[in-house]
Amino acid sequence: YFLAYSLLGRTFGLQQLFWLDFYYTGIFLLLCWQYYRLARAVGLGERASLVFVILQALLFGNNVFSFYRYYGISSSIYAQLGAVALTRLGIEVMSRKSESQKIGKSENSRPKTNFRFPLSAFPCMASLSSIALAKEDVLWPLASGLSLALFIAFNHGQGIGIAALGLAAVATWRLMAWKRSTGWILLAAAILLSLATIRWYPRHPAIDQMYRPQGYLNAWYGFNIFSLSSPAGDRMLQIVGVVGLVNFAAGLLLLRRNHPVGWLTVMPVIALSLPCVAIPFAGLLARHDNPILIVTFQRMFFAIPVGLAMVCLGSSLEGWVKRKLGPSLVPSFVLTSSLLAFGALTAISPNRPSYHRFWHSLAQTPADLRMESLMADLKTRSFILEPTSPLLATCSISAVLQSTGIKTISFANRAIGTPIANSADYVIGSIADPQNRASRLCIPPALSLYTSVSLAGQLSGHWPSQQVASDYAAGPEIEAKVLKIGGIKLQDSSATLYWLEKISSPSGK
Repeated sequence: YFLAYSLLGRTFGLQQLFWLDFYYTGIFLLLCWQYYRLARAVGLGERASLVFVILQALLFGNNVFSFYRYYGISSSIYAQLGAVALTRLGIEVMSRKSESQKIGKSENSRPKTNFRFPLSAFPCMASLSSIALAKEDVLWPLASGLSLALFIAFNHGQGIGIAALGLAAVATWRLMAWKRSTGWILLAAAILLSLATIRWYPRHPAIDQMYRPQGYLNAWYGFNIFSLSSPAGDRMLQIVGVVGLVNFAAGLLLLRRNHPVGWLTVMPVIALSLPCVAIPFAGLLARHDNPILIVTFQRMFFAIPVGLAMVCLGSSLEGWVKRKLGPSLVPSFVLTSSLLAFGALTAISPNRPSYHRFWHSLAQTPADLRMESLMADLKTRSFILEPTSPLLATCSISAVLQSTGIKTISFANRAIGTPIANSADYVIGSIADPQNRASRLCIPPALSLYTSVSLAGQLSGHWPSQQVASDYAAGPEIEAKVLKIGGIKLQDSSATLYWLEKISSPSGK
């Protein structure tokens, strides 16, 4: 989080919103640019690469959330950026070697001529030539790869796993291109290594006591991702989504001609299903204090470029239509494909089990749930931004005030999966508590919301969807209680806040 906080650390309050927009847009474009370069590296043209970038920007994510919105101000997006760049670097290096081998073969197949320029006759020139080739083919990729690995590791460890899966896919593609029979050797090696891991690798106790009984690991100790009804299968779907399953099918079709995109799409599924990967990975996650961190294995599916296999297959079909049916039918093919894709994007449900992020990529939170009236008051009342004493507030207002930089809020619990917090009971109980040090209280007025339910909270289950409405409903009750025990109204803002100061405790002292 160093880079984000370096930019935002000197800003305060609502000024942060502008810089957050600036920062978020910049990192969004950087990651999109790396995905564009990845598409170009695997052989897609400019138009097809642009289609892929738009598709992944709309569909890439976790649960119902867009990746960019969910991770846009976290360090995870830097790790993802580095992982994509490192995978692309691997493709470029392997493609360069493949092309040089083809050129070498063609040179050897040419008829011999009577004259050949003897470069060896000039040792200095030969040495410089070899150094230049080594620098281009080895030194620069190696330096770039090490730099990217450090960049990933310093931002988020999950990026190392994502990059490793990408590079494994690239290596498998290159070995298969070198010799098709290599596939059988790799399969045999994976089976033998998995058997050895099951037999001799020291397993963390949580693997047999918790992860297998719960369904995260199957009978052969691979992640149970092929059973969509299991916890592991559902976690996989939260990243891949229903569109990702279609993309996976397209990747399988691309494997028939050993396309690199096919391996990039399928490799994470293959690797996480193997005991030689799943057992050490699950053990690594179990070593943390919280064994439930096993759920984070799903982030390895971020290695799959969302929609890239579908775009590659569509580009091939477009070329087939052009060759077989004539160029005149290409516009009709493109238009029909676009209409079908748009229809699918708008028709698929965003919640479980589809996990479709198109909705969240375009959704705008309603003004009342954004508590815009509160934000407007914060812009005009500077004393609210700098409370001189501990401040007590309901859950939703606490979250808003805390996000603007106030450090003295006593109630802002936003843990994932928590039920609706009973703000009235908590605030009233805190006021009556002799240990309570808060001398100012901020509560909402009685307000009927136009949109009382947060769709993102409802669909994802990450936070109570009716928390804001619940807090507004508790306002009059809290105010009556505070006035009864001797509180004084300091300020009545424009239909947003009541400020009260406790001048006596319930005992009258």
